[in-house]
Amino acid sequence: MGNCVLKQEKGGEGGGIKKSKSGFISKRTTKRRKKKEGEHGPSGGDDFNVKSTKSKEFQKKKLEKLFEQYKAHQDQENANEVYNSTNSNDSNSNELNNKEYITQEGLGQFCKDLGIDEDDSVLFILAYLFKIEDISLGFSKEEFINGFEKYKLDTLDKIRSYLPEFRKELEDFKSESFKDIHRWGFDFAKTEKEHRIVDKESVIVMLALIWQNKNWHITKFVEYLKCLDSETSVKALNLDQWMSLYDFCISTDPDLSNFDQNAAWPCIIDDYVEWIRSSGESLKQQESPKIVDY
Repeated sequence: MGNCVLKQEKGGEGGGIKKSKSGFISKRTTKRRKKKEGEHGPSGGDDFNVKSTKSKEFQKKKLEKLFEQYKAHQDQENANEVYNSTNSNDSNSNELNNKEYITQEGLGQFCKDLGIDEDDSVLFILAYLFKIEDISLGFSKEEFINGFEKYKLDTLDKIRSYLPEFRKELEDFKSESFKDIHRWGFDFAKTEKEHRIVDKESVIVMLALIWQNKNWHITKFVEYLKCLDSETSVKALNLDQWMSLYDFCISTDPDLSNFDQNAAWPCIIDDYVEWIRSSGESLKQQESPKIVDY
């Protein structure tokens, strides 16, 4: 993905995520998604497995100072502009306007200092783990402080050294944690909470972000979606299709030898299997050493 970053755009019912060079993740829509407490992040809540650093010298003041370092004044003005453009009757508008954020410019510098690209999947992981309320605005002070405090990380060096641990969230495809991330990714790809689908282009970007081309079927499914012309009926995925894709990818061998065609898969899965077989890809896998996991 290079130096491109994800950008959420409003486009039809499903909204959209597109590659951009304008910052971390933003939305063109001015509507703020209202989220109830507990709707974000790991389904396990406080029971989610947290590995802290060995250092017992965590100082919250250091973390607060780190936040202030990346909270740019211009960024705060932009954040306020988004909030000011929301419904003026929103009872929470005054409270929201008083929040402080690390947004586009600040996050860019934060990534640079950590030595990572702005489109690094670790930012997506942090958004998931820290229960980010509105990703278009970046990290609020509360989210930033509470998130890193949970892992006892109060300096750039500590955060940098812990990045490999954060990345492990995307390593075990069959874990409940990864399944929850995959599920959360569907909501993340939407620009409005009430939307029930995610458009095809956003699906392609999100699958690459979450699975990182480490699963054979995901890689081929993305190729399949790209092959579909604009006239096809497959223009978006709903949640059932999104989660069925997960179940299919962790249970089906690349050569399709254990695929049960009589199972109740969504039509898009059956169509994908037919496409794979017609392209001869499954035959190639039969002639190659069997791949168990990616």
